[in-house]
Amino acid sequence: RLCCLLLLLFFQLHLHAGSNRYVIETAYFHDDQQKHTLESAQAQTFTHYRGQLRLGFVGGETWIRIRLQAPPNTPATDSDSPLVLKVEPYSLDSLAFFQHQSGTWSEQLGGELQPPKKKVCIELQHCFVFDASHADKEFAYLKVQTTAVRIIRTDVVTADEALTSSIAAIKSVHAALNLSIALLILSVAFFVFERSRLLLAFCCFQTAVVLTICAFSGVFPQGWTFMTVVQANTMAGFGLVMRMAMTVLMAWIVVSAYKPSSTYEK
Repeated sequence: RLCCLLLLLFFQLHLHAGSNRYVIETAYFHDDQQKHTLESAQAQTFTHYRGQLRLGFVGGETWIRIRLQAPPNTPATDSDSPLVLKVEPYSLDSLAFFQHQSGTWSEQLGGELQPPKKKVCIELQHCFVFDASHADKEFAYLKVQTTAVRIIRTDVVTADEALTSSIAAIKSVHAALNLSIALLILSVAFFVFERSRLLLAFCCFQTAVVLTICAFSGVFPQGWTFMTVVQANTMAGFGLVMRMAMTVLMAWIVVSAYKPSSTYEK
């Protein structure tokens, strides 16, 4: 179980690719009522954050303001290595990336609910072409809508790094999924031969781990055509709650079995 959890944590981490060349500034504004357009959202107060943005289960739209800065002695553009905005996790439903180009705002669409996606990344990540010509002077904006847990990771990398990151993410998910399924089968086999409350709770816990990996990596909508993205997001939320509940239950089973020695005087 420990190995599986470590793999899951490894899968949830993201590489800060390009950190030696670029510094990315991010801030967010959450619109509960979904009433703001790009123009009105720019006038709102944005809250700065670093790393990944965690808002939990909330409705509405989240606007993320992005500005990319190049350190001194580093060219702001590199025609041989175009830049890509990488957004994770894959379970985000709808994404819209806005960038000011040639006096107008260009829009790129993505997300799990967006069928015709430009395949900048292979799978398991959402990627947008990032114009770095004026990225140090003007802000870019990312609008996020999702029914899943709102954890958003953004990073700016080169196209080659985005491809390498996609391949690494696929390998990581496959390894975590295969290991979690193997542990589930092994725990069920142990439960058949030796029935106990602890093994039953662990089987339920491991089932939740498998469901969570499948839901967050997009396995359900892609592999099971009858399941929609919204249903997969519901399954992900159920899996997270079930994991926490089974963890508490296993701890209670272990603690409840402990009895103080009768040799101690009251």
